[in-house]
Amino acid sequence: MTDVFAFFHKGGTASAGSCYDKKRGVFAVSDEGGDSCAPKWTAACADCADASPEDLLRRLLQQTGGQSSFAALAIGGGKAVWTSRGGAKVCRFHGGEMTLTDGSAETAAGDAFLLCSDSARRLLLAEEIRIDLLKAENARRWAELLLLRIMERLDKPPAGLGLLTVRVS
Repeated sequence: MTDVFAFFHKGGTASAGSCYDKKRGVFAVSDEGGDSCAPKWTAACADCADASPEDLLRRLLQQTGGQSSFAALAIGGGKAVWTSRGGAKVCRFHGGEMTLTDGSAETAAGDAFLLCSDSARRLLLAEEIRIDLLKAENARRWAELLLLRIMERLDKPPAGLGLLTVRVS
């Protein structure tokens, strides 16, 4: 079971997008796309009820191949697969350790993932992300704490900002 919270902000001509299908366990954040992320998401997840997490992730990445900055995560069957390109990142927390590299692993209760756009990533420090995760009782509160940090650092609204928090229970 996963607990998820997604946030995105559109500003100016750019827009970040956060898309997910909790039932299928596939999650994505992009610096580009905003509303256009949803149709690509639907296309990537169509007819995938029995697909592996790797296949779902591959399909999603194929649908969004033209985007320069993208982070994606697939969770299913006790396993997680994640990848990113450009400035967007997937942060994985397992056993108190944070990793920022693409990968796959077995999941366990207490694991957590932060998918963030380049604009969000540049405004957060790794230790702050870890502290807020430890303070938060759920994915929504974790995202709220991160967003408060981001808002304190902004002197003007960002062009686009997206983040998505996932906690495995």
